[in-house]
Amino acid sequence: MKISDIKESGERIENGGWVDDIPGLPGLRLKVRGVGCEAYRDLEGRLIDAIPRQDRARGISRETAEGIASRCLHEIALMDWDGLTGEDGTPLGYNPETAHMLLTDRLFQNFRAGVIWAAERVGRL
Repeated sequence: MKISDIKESGERIENGGWVDDIPGLPGLRLKVRGVGCEAYRDLEGRLIDAIPRQDRARGISRETAEGIASRCLHEIALMDWDGLTGEDGTPLGYNPETAHMLLTDRLFQNFRAGVIWAAERVGRL
């Protein structure tokens, strides 16, 4: 394997790119920034720093960690989608309210998992 084959695209990680063929989400394409992008890391760090020190010392609760991840995915990683429709088959354009619901409602965990999968791989494409 050539070393260049494992190098990631910093441009796609920082500025986003389209990812398709997402497991469990046939026909859906997501435009995402990478979870390693500077904006994601900055927001994640600020949110963790906002947790009282005594609470961080014992470890962040699962609920808090999921909340931080959801906010980072919503505000930084997920930029757009293509191929998502309403129940009547009408295409749904990206909007922040729907994105928030899809990333935080436990009934849409497969969507959230797809966003994470895409954001972890966007720089490799």
